[in-house]
Amino acid sequence: MASLLAPEATSIFLDLAARGLIRGDGKTESESDAQIRARIRAMEIVAEHTLRRA
Repeated sequence: MASLLAPEATSIFLDLAARGLIRGDGKTESESDAQIRARIRAMEIVAEHTLRRA
């Protein structure tokens, strides 16, 4: 889990998300700032829970 949340992996993930390349709805347009912020917050929540279990 730590490698998935590492800065380099997170940066790559957010770049792909911003370009609309990881959407699950079949759309390919870029994601909005709000969508990116929601993804970042979701990753923060996962990281917080992961650290608590470690």
